[in-house]
Amino acid sequence: MSKTFTFYADAGHAWLKVTLEDLRDVNLSLYNISSYSYRREDNFYLEEDMDASVFFSAYRAKHGVYPTTKGVHGKGRSIIRTYLRWNGGATFEQAAKVIKAFDYLYAKNFPVAA
Repeated sequence: MSKTFTFYADAGHAWLKVTLEDLRDVNLSLYNISSYSYRREDNFYLEEDMDASVFFSAYRAKHGVYPTTKGVHGKGRSIIRTYLRWNGGATFEQAAKVIKAFDYLYAKNFPVAA
């Protein structure tokens, strides 16, 4: 049985939502993710054309089946386009440190209004 992942789409593009653990599960390095994908917290939104395909191939290689997907189609421009672009190039440990440091600095400098 395959895991179900969600594709989020707007009029121009789509992204597959995966977690850092999902990437780790299929032995993908964060070097495999291009700058066309986005990150928010521990979630990555893999762009549909290349990064999602790489994930699907790695998932099938490990689990013997492709993952199941469901789609969410929004109106207008997706909020995902406002998330941080992933710049690639890091081990999981390096990325976790960078993400934690960035999130700390961002929260410190841009607190959410109450």
